[in-house]
Amino acid sequence: MSARTIVFILSYSNNQNAIKRIEEFKKHGVQVEAYGFKRNDISNINADSVSVNEIGAYNNLMSYRKRVPIIYRGIRSVVKKYKNSDVLFYLFGLDVAGLFRMQSSKPYIYEEEDLIYTYFRNSIVRKLFTLLDRYIVNKSARTVFTSEGFAIFHFGSNWSKKVCIIPNKLKNTVMDYPAIPKEIDINHLKIAFVGSFRFKSVYNFAKVFLESFPNFTFHFFGSATDKENEDLFDGLKKYNNCVFHGRFKNPIDLPSVYAQFDLLLSTYDIEFENVKYAEPNKLYEAIYYDTPIIVSSNCFLGDKVEKMGVGYSINALDDAEVVSFIKGLTLDSINERIKTIKEIDKQYAIDGNSEFIENIKAELL
Repeated sequence: MSARTIVFILSYSNNQNAIKRIEEFKKHGVQVEAYGFKRNDISNINADSVSVNEIGAYNNLMSYRKRVPIIYRGIRSVVKKYKNSDVLFYLFGLDVAGLFRMQSSKPYIYEEEDLIYTYFRNSIVRKLFTLLDRYIVNKSARTVFTSEGFAIFHFGSNWSKKVCIIPNKLKNTVMDYPAIPKEIDINHLKIAFVGSFRFKSVYNFAKVFLESFPNFTFHFFGSATDKENEDLFDGLKKYNNCVFHGRFKNPIDLPSVYAQFDLLLSTYDIEFENVKYAEPNKLYEAIYYDTPIIVSSNCFLGDKVEKMGVGYSINALDDAEVVSFIKGLTLDSINERIKTIKEIDKQYAIDGNSEFIENIKAELL
């Protein structure tokens, strides 16, 4: 057992990526403590081996101005508790890291899953938060980005050795549920979106696809992120070739989900910098389940998918391009990408961060 405790502070207690990270450290014999904030009246989701102590609560609809005092006080309670202890903090999110740095100079690891501030409309505010973000990275003992694109956003092609890239891959438990073989009927093509639907590019692709190709089927697995998007996507139910399957259990239901379609749609609205540089875990689901993926062009994910040969990149907001893309699909083209995917070791899609954790144990604990 490592002598030094890692104290995790989560921006929200049921952050499954954070829970996964905590579990990994525990499995490597590291003593951990975890704290986080309850959001949207959702009870903390604790894994069997992880308990997250609640240090505050707020609703997602609450403005950042009102959230900040709550987060500040919660972090202050943790900082005070460990003031005289030799611990290493592990901070998730810029809001947590920024408010932590205002109150403590203790060493920390910083993990960034999203460039949230890139959604702010005010360009001056975005620039200030970008500078703050880079300051947090530079002062950290280690920084974890869940996309190589984030490192490129901040530092171009040359970044510090303290920066580690850990994409949001699949948990090991996915291997308990084997993939189900499937065959493609090119005359009755099936495309699907899996997850929380909200992006205009997803809606537009589906709408054009459903209108233009009545012999093909579009499937939605999951639910909308809010009432506004629920109303928007519900409008697609008027098409006979659109199927909404509702929520599913991850990873238990994933094999049966992926067995029901041929291509995975995972386009995002690249008007935001966060989307341009993000690397969603749907890439790894697609690879694990031998399913070519369709993503947005002119972004980090699009470039990566094209380079790997595991899918297609398009502008899903361009109706003509969507129609041209679908008309141009051939069985040979799809099978070529499936062949490329099958040549990738499935472990590539599974979380495996032993080297990272052992490095932390050796150098920071």
